[in-house]
Amino acid sequence: MPNNIKLTNSCFKFSKIVIIESLKNEIKTGTELAGYIKGLDLKSGPEIQIIRISSGNNLISNLLNLEREARDGAIPLIHFEMHGTSDGSGLVTENLDVVSWFDISDILLRINLATKFNLIIFVAACNGGYFLEEMKIIAPTPCYALVAPTDEVDPSEIMRATRDFYRILLTTANATKAASIIVSQSIQQGRWFAQWAESWYRMVAIKYIKLYCTPAALKESALKINKKACAQGKLSAMGKTKKQLKNSIRMDLTGKYFDRFFCMDAIPENARRFEYLRKILSSEIDEFLSNPQASIKLYDEP
Repeated sequence: MPNNIKLTNSCFKFSKIVIIESLKNEIKTGTELAGYIKGLDLKSGPEIQIIRISSGNNLISNLLNLEREARDGAIPLIHFEMHGTSDGSGLVTENLDVVSWFDISDILLRINLATKFNLIIFVAACNGGYFLEEMKIIAPTPCYALVAPTDEVDPSEIMRATRDFYRILLTTANATKAASIIVSQSIQQGRWFAQWAESWYRMVAIKYIKLYCTPAALKESALKINKKACAQGKLSAMGKTKKQLKNSIRMDLTGKYFDRFFCMDAIPENARRFEYLRKILSSEIDEFLSNPQASIKLYDEP
């Protein structure tokens, strides 16, 4: 049975934790984590599955297996215990194969869709946070949430942080609290973060309007549009053009981009699931457009 986990404004679920481990001649942190989770006093804990891989092809084939299982009803939380590349472009397997995030993001997206937008990715690898680059605001997101370190991390830091995260997540079913625990963990380089789809989309959207919807930015864009229109023999007042720009940006961020990111064509029920966020974002964009000096305060989300 899936475990229903609460967030501040919504919830998600998973039926098992899949630990993908690829480590050679070193502490098997994935195996250690599995033993720790199994030792927790859980009345009805999720299934714990360990997949030990040795190569890039092996990694891909196992992810494809997880996709097939998801289509049959399984909802995995996928946890990577392996090394990350120094530039954050992907993962390194036991035999030193490099598998880029680009190469596996499409498979993860298909798993996310098969699980009805419930896929959680935990990357216990150096520079794992760079996977966030695959969560583009104008494209369907490959996972519902990402937990990872931003820089290099050593095995002891991984073991401490992952144990605290799963202990809180599984004993309280409170993802907000689990996220707060792990992001508060100190590491020698960078930081841990836990990013949910709602908070990520909202943050990027707010940054976008703050960059492109200031009076100066709107004026510059309107001048370019009017210059092009004038060359075509069409005239338009600056005020009208700026108003059209504002409306277009607002409609894109709360309309087509929003629907695409949250996969609403494939999962129509997501319209209801994330309607609260659409309303919040619409209100905040309207507030900023009417008063660019207004401060937009983040709501309480991981």
